[in-house]
Amino acid sequence: MNNYPGKLIVLYGINNLGKSTQAKLLVEKLKSEGLKAEYLKYPIYDLSPSGEILNDYLREGNFYDLSSREAQVIYALNRTQYQDILIEKLEAGIHIIAEDYKGTGIAWGLGAGVSEVFLKSINSHLIDEDLVFLFDGERFMEAMEKTHKHETNNDLTTKVRWAHLKLKEECGWIKINANLSIEEISTIIWDKVSSFIKNGEKPKEEKKAFYNYSGFNTVSDIMSSKHQAILDKLVQEVEKVEQIETKTEARAEIGIGTKIEAKAEIEIGTRVEEAKVEEVKVEEAKIKETKTEIENETNNISEVKKTLKLKIEKIVIEAKLPIKAHDSDAGFDLFAADYYSIPPYGHDLIATGIKMVIPDGFVGLIWDKSGLASEGITTMGGVIDAGYRGEVKVVMKNLSEDDFNIIPGQKIAQIIIQEVSQVEISEEKIEDNSSRQEGAFGSSGKF
Repeated sequence: MNNYPGKLIVLYGINNLGKSTQAKLLVEKLKSEGLKAEYLKYPIYDLSPSGEILNDYLREGNFYDLSSREAQVIYALNRTQYQDILIEKLEAGIHIIAEDYKGTGIAWGLGAGVSEVFLKSINSHLIDEDLVFLFDGERFMEAMEKTHKHETNNDLTTKVRWAHLKLKEECGWIKINANLSIEEISTIIWDKVSSFIKNGEKPKEEKKAFYNYSGFNTVSDIMSSKHQAILDKLVQEVEKVEQIETKTEARAEIGIGTKIEAKAEIEIGTRVEEAKVEEVKVEEAKIKETKTEIENETNNISEVKKTLKLKIEKIVIEAKLPIKAHDSDAGFDLFAADYYSIPPYGHDLIATGIKMVIPDGFVGLIWDKSGLASEGITTMGGVIDAGYRGEVKVVMKNLSEDDFNIIPGQKIAQIIIQEVSQVEISEEKIEDNSSRQEGAFGSSGKF
């Protein structure tokens, strides 16, 4: 246990078990008691270079072709980069409620077949948790992120669940039944946390030896004081990191914005991870020589079919970016960013926690989700104009006989981006010479 005024309380478990909800509820409860508290979720994607690499690894197709072992080193790097800030907050008396931490890396690494000794060693320099809860139970699949490689890999998730339970036995973590109600779980957690913070009573005997493995250099041993040099130092610790660096250089040559087009236009011959360094250098020279040709090809493609970019900004930490469940879907799913309860036949304005810039000449149309509509939950429609820069909000109507409860991260509607024809208004006399003329409601009959 640490001696800082603030305590590091960590919630572990596989994805889609409600950890985020409970972590944020605990933060609010601590604040209501007059205590300083903050929510923290690992990995921290804003940290460079680790956060950017991990986001690519999890959501964007793993451009660097990281192995599971290499990925765990980058995860450890991410936690290392944030450690000084974490300690400053704890020293300031701020209680940190963290969703995932070093135990997460060990569990997911074990599930993927990485050496346990190696995993514990590269995380051993990080400060220990003060209190740990392990969430275990059946996953809430409706909260699954379709573009997240871990959340969609059920076999890996099952292995990681058992790895978490193994670590729970070794470390004395407090197990939580994740399938209890939100209120029941919150009460159980608060009972343990309040006793620990107010009276210093830790529910389980601390086991300090868990992370203290030798035989490998730790991340802190191989990193310099400047975080800019961390990734270079990690080369000594993992296999194939040279390949990551050469891919990064190649990516810089062609520009991140044209990564997909360049990969489609340039056939390197063999995968970079199977090539020798000399071969990669030759291919880099080819990339430079054909850069102009690639740009011309890209321009030609753009003339045929222009790819639109939908700029989005998250304005609250709970916000989720719009996603398509399937590539062929017309609409992007929108998610709530707060808690709501709509009574029968009532309505409410639901915040998404995001802003977006609709491209000129297009409009964003808010539509129902068919699954919700079938239960009597509908949207009142909405038009997001290209010039609008405020938060996207959705008016939802409850036409059912029961209260409709919404939590952060829940799907509420979908938005379709559609091209709009621009017309001018011309005041003129209208001739009634159409076949319908003034026929209005019901004029065409029912059958």
